Amino acid sequence: MKTPKRLRTDRRASLVLSALVLIAAFCAVLITIWFSLRGATEQNQNLQQIADTLRNALMLLTVVLSSYMLYRQSRALDETRFRAMTENAHHITLIFNPDGSHRYTSPALKLLVNSARARQVRPDEYIHPDDLAKLQKAIEASMHTTDDIHLDSLRCQRHDHQWRTMEAEFVDMRHISGVNGIVANLRDVTEQREAEQSMRILSGAVEQSHGAVMITDKNSIIKYVNPRYCQITGYTKEELIGETARLLEFSDTLDNEQRGMRECISVGKSWTVSMRGTRKNGESYWQAVSASPVIDESGTLTHIVVSVEDTSQQREIHAQMEQLAFYDPLTGLENRRLFKDRLDQCLKQVRRSKQLMALLFLDLDGFKTINDTLGHDAGDELLIIIARRLKQCVREEDIVARLGGDEFTIILSNLKSNKAASSVASKIIQKIQKPVEIAGQEVFISCSIGITIAPNDSMDANILMRNADLAMYRAKDLGKNNSQYFTDDMNLENEARNGLENALRAALTEESFVVYFQPQVDISAHRISGFEALVRWQHPEGDLLPARFIPLAEETGLIIELGEIILRKTCEQMNALHEAGFTDQKVSVNLTERQFRDKNLINMIRSVFAETDFDPRGLQIEITESMLMRDIDKAIDIMQQLKRLGVSIAIDDFGTGFSSLTNLARLPVDTLKVDHRFIKQLTASEDENGITSSVIALAKHMRMTVAAEGVESPEQREFLRQNHCSLQQGFLFCAPVAIGDLIPHLARLQADLKSQDLSH
Repeated sequence: MKTPKRLRTDRRASLVLSALVLIAAFCAVLITIWFSLRGATEQNQNLQQIADTLRNALMLLTVVLSSYMLYRQSRALDETRFRAMTENAHHITLIFNPDGSHRYTSPALKLLVNSARARQVRPDEYIHPDDLAKLQKAIEASMHTTDDIHLDSLRCQRHDHQWRTMEAEFVDMRHISGVNGIVANLRDVTEQREAEQSMRILSGAVEQSHGAVMITDKNSIIKYVNPRYCQITGYTKEELIGETARLLEFSDTLDNEQRGMRECISVGKSWTVSMRGTRKNGESYWQAVSASPVIDESGTLTHIVVSVEDTSQQREIHAQMEQLAFYDPLTGLENRRLFKDRLDQCLKQVRRSKQLMALLFLDLDGFKTINDTLGHDAGDELLIIIARRLKQCVREEDIVARLGGDEFTIILSNLKSNKAASSVASKIIQKIQKPVEIAGQEVFISCSIGITIAPNDSMDANILMRNADLAMYRAKDLGKNNSQYFTDDMNLENEARNGLENALRAALTEESFVVYFQPQVDISAHRISGFEALVRWQHPEGDLLPARFIPLAEETGLIIELGEIILRKTCEQMNALHEAGFTDQKVSVNLTERQFRDKNLINMIRSVFAETDFDPRGLQIEITESMLMRDIDKAIDIMQQLKRLGVSIAIDDFGTGFSSLTNLARLPVDTLKVDHRFIKQLTASEDENGITSSVIALAKHMRMTVAAEGVESPEQREFLRQNHCSLQQGFLFCAPVAIGDLIPHLARLQADLKSQDLSH
């Protein structure tokens, strides 16, 4: 850096003064010597005094000049130091006049504004407009106090148009010669403030965080904890700060990668583990712990940052989800999903141990009736009791699962013989059939059990489940309340059933069904009063009766499509009968339970009426008494919708269900049909005669029409006539026939009825 011109001038003056001092001193010495040599001082006392005075004056002048020279040198040195500090410092030094203009600017301002004319730059060219008033107030305040005036923030614009935050201090130095103004030091604190802001944000985030944070030194001594950590553990900050972090003392605790905490921290890696903790009140909880090392510039561990999350609730939720995913919520038994996994594991064990395993399928007999009559709550209570009884009948290592509804499965592993499985099945049957107290009533129930053995029957889980299911249905077919082992002939039956189902699906596509009609007669009026529509399947092997395929259609859901086909064909053929002169007769069509509960039933019937142009008053819907018991209120609603269509309703097989007279009175029923089983026993059994007479009398009393089906003998006809049941149907009058053969039969039947009228 070049020496300022002013400093060079001061140095020249100092040299001149030094020279003058030397000349004055030399002159004083010469005068003294001259007077001495001349002896003038000895001769003249006045001259002596003049010489002394002159010498002293020269010496005084020398001292004065020397002092002045030293003062000037000191001032020059102070100014040199001031300029060296201000002109080489990173902060900006400014000297302001009282009016706020610049008196002096350090080179740092040139760097800020990137201009060589920094001294000519006005404050308003680089100071934020909103801060100019703040600057002027600071200048004015400094002139009225001896203390420094501090500005925490003063925004200055850099040459790249970025605003920098300056921290400024103002000192009044107007009284100091050479300064004569207010000195301001501006220090760029932009990065510092940003760092401080980041630290405040980070600190606030840590303080307000939902995650617990703890910071320890390298020796695990706690230096900081946030409020969440205190909330989780129950300790206060005062109780924790300075204590050893106990969770870091468990050096034998391993993370998921089987590494210890000290091992991880020592190599600068984070350590994460799930472990148990203890709160201040002694309560145990699960926590997810993550410890991260803080390393300084030299690579030395200084602190450990530990984050803790209370995972007790998550674990509880996970356990609940696992319970819902793998266990039956009602009984607590394993569900179908977990059962299949257990079955696979047991089969693997069978392969290793070469021992037997038994799979039992259990279905409750009559559960649906109990559920319908006593309600679903009672049914659930019964299932819970059954599950408890099943667990009591097996070993602890055996598996009991509920597949759904009233179906249960049991796995008996490590068996030595087949007899062990039958022994357990017998024990279960005896246990299940013991009476149960539910809703204040004593309930009796039984079960049917199918048994299959691995590896004898199969080693495939799906095949074993199918085998046990087939064996269970065989047990039901044999009267229920028993157990049956799977046999190969069951597969043949199942294959035959599957073949029949496939053929039924194909028949629905081709509509290979024909409607037969059986006339219903009114023996009092001696006329044909109506018909019952009965379906036949035109199978390649011959026509099949409903009993052969209707249960299968009901089970598979194909009955919905089949029922629509039957109803459409019935309406179309009844229109043909009307054209043949039979206009006053109604036709009865039977509905199964699945049809009756189908949500699209009403729309389907309405649609068929529209397609066939059939009068709804000519249709009577027959439903069985047992169909009403599942949900009597829902059944009444469906029946009322049917009545609004214009059709009439008959209860078929009346007397075989369990409906009460109260419920019967609520039903919008037009006709009661006495079950054919009662008719068959007429005249042979006084009890059956009494039941039939009672049913007829009940229907008459409730202003319902009563009809009898299955009439096969004149004695039955006469008994019914004497008991005022004139509507009769059966082989005595006419067998079901197809529409093509029906009219000749009707002519013969009508002639027979007229002849009976004449004979009477």
